[in-house]
Amino acid sequence: MNRAYLAVSANGCIADAEGGVAWLEQFDGVELGFDAFMSSIQTIVSGRTTYDQVRGFGVWPYAGKDVIVVSSRPLDDAPDGVRLHSGPLEDFRDVLPKKGDVWILGGGKLVSAMLNAKLVDRLELFVMPIILGGGVPLVTDGVGELPLKLVTCKTHPKEIVELVYDVVD
Repeated sequence: MNRAYLAVSANGCIADAEGGVAWLEQFDGVELGFDAFMSSIQTIVSGRTTYDQVRGFGVWPYAGKDVIVVSSRPLDDAPDGVRLHSGPLEDFRDVLPKKGDVWILGGGKLVSAMLNAKLVDRLELFVMPIILGGGVPLVTDGVGELPLKLVTCKTHPKEIVELVYDVVD
C-alpha cells in the first residue's frame, strides 16, 4: 500500500511560507504512532526538497529502508539504500515493491504528482491546530477531483486530529 503520511496545518499547509517545519516543534512529544507506522514501511519515496532537508538534519534517519528520491538532479554522497528516480512517475508501477508499504514522503508537488499518477492508496493526515497564514499546500494546482473514503478519525493530545482516507479508485 502506498501511503502519504503527513502533518498539515488547519489551513492545509505542510510547511510554512519559507518551506520550514519548525512550527511542528510545539507538538513534539505527542505519540501519534510514528514508530508503528515506520515498522510497516519497506520503501520511502521522497521528493528532492524533502530529501535535502532531511539530509541537513545530520544523522540519516532512514537507515535500513529502501529510499527512492524523485529528482532530475544527481544525488551526491547518498546514504546506503538511497537511489534516484528521474523518469516519469508512471514508471513507478515497475519500480515500487510488490510487497510491503511505501511511504510517500514529500511536499505538495510530489504528493500531487503521485495522486495524479494514481500512485497513492491512502492519505494519513495529522491536522495540527494552527493556521499558518500561508505556506506550502498539501496539494498543488492541477490535481483533479479525487474521491476519498474515511477510514479513521481520531483525536490526539494537543488537539491534533488524525484523518485517514483511502483513495477511491
